[in-house]
Amino acid sequence: MQSKDLINFNLQSCTGMLLPMLEDMKDAPLTFPTTKGGNHPL
Repeated sequence: MQSKDLINFNLQSCTGMLLPMLEDMKDAPLTFPTTKGGNHPL
């Protein structure tokens, strides 16, 4: 296996795990901005 094949495999694996997590967060409510600014999903 070449390095580029390993990198490609890992990118595809991570994408397969990350996208469903992001879909779950799509409707997550956001908190009010903190004193340092910015929001995050609850």
